[in-house]
Amino acid sequence: MRAAWICVVVAVLMLGSGKPAVAGRFLFGTAETIHHLQDVGLKGPNSEELYLGYKTSVVNFGAGLYVSDDGYVLGIKGDETRYFQMPAAAALARLQQARLLPDPLPAYKLDVFDYLIGYSLWIILAIVIPFYMLRDRFLARRRAASTTLPSARNEDLAAPPAIQGEHPDDARPGEAVRDIALPVTLYVKRSRMLLYLGLAVIFVVGSVSAIPSRPDIAYLGIVFFGAGAVAFAVQLHPKSAYLHLTADGFVMRNLFRSVPMVAWRDVSRFFTVRMKGATMVAWNYAPGYGEHGAGRAIAKAIAGAESALPDTYGMKPDDLADFMNALRAQCVQGRPS
Repeated sequence: MRAAWICVVVAVLMLGSGKPAVAGRFLFGTAETIHHLQDVGLKGPNSEELYLGYKTSVVNFGAGLYVSDDGYVLGIKGDETRYFQMPAAAALARLQQARLLPDPLPAYKLDVFDYLIGYSLWIILAIVIPFYMLRDRFLARRRAASTTLPSARNEDLAAPPAIQGEHPDDARPGEAVRDIALPVTLYVKRSRMLLYLGLAVIFVVGSVSAIPSRPDIAYLGIVFFGAGAVAFAVQLHPKSAYLHLTADGFVMRNLFRSVPMVAWRDVSRFFTVRMKGATMVAWNYAPGYGEHGAGRAIAKAIAGAESALPDTYGMKPDDLADFMNALRAQCVQGRPS
């Protein structure tokens, strides 16, 4: 952009002409806006009337990711999309001495509207995500008295051939579930993983678009959101994350890593707890279970439970806890599976 302000000086000296830069507004990419400060006696290379202003840039991906203050510019009256860069220090001093530009330059600061537009994507997410979370919780409570346990073969999940058995359709929260065919495999809800993946990809693309203006923040965003996108994509694989239930116990798998089987006889009971703003299904171990005593005590002191399932697998937490308790009762008491 150095050639632009050189043209301003050349115009003042009546030695040539230049071409102004162009500002624009975009839903994707960088949008530049020129803000008027005051009129000046300086004219452009084609005798355009100029004014002193400042420029802001908003990096957008549908809405604003962030806003930056780009400093003073010389705007063209009657044209909000074009501007000249300010001349360098020596040329600026000469223009100020000639009283073509104010000395000192007037102070300014970004207003509330600039920040609202510049960070509008984050504001939208801060409103929309809690709204849907609260809405889903409200609707879930309204349906809690009459909602049946969902099938283990969630319709929006890809079920591999290894799955055997499914939840009984007539089972209700609080009722004993009898003679459940085992083994049963529950999977994470694919629609939720797709939502998280889509959001992560949006932020990766937005971070890439910010590289020219803010490479430090851009690369940090690419690494952070890129890692999240990979993790969510991996969760979509049917063998990556699931809960496998057998007559002996259950196995939890997450990101292709399985933990040792937890035997039904080693569980005291299943219940729900709040952890990091989410409701999870947890359990305490039965009296006499002696492994990992220190770790279990720490976990119980922090979270109120000795261990927990990493997901609810498309079920409501209370329903899943009831289902797990019914399975435990069936298997521990030696009911046929």
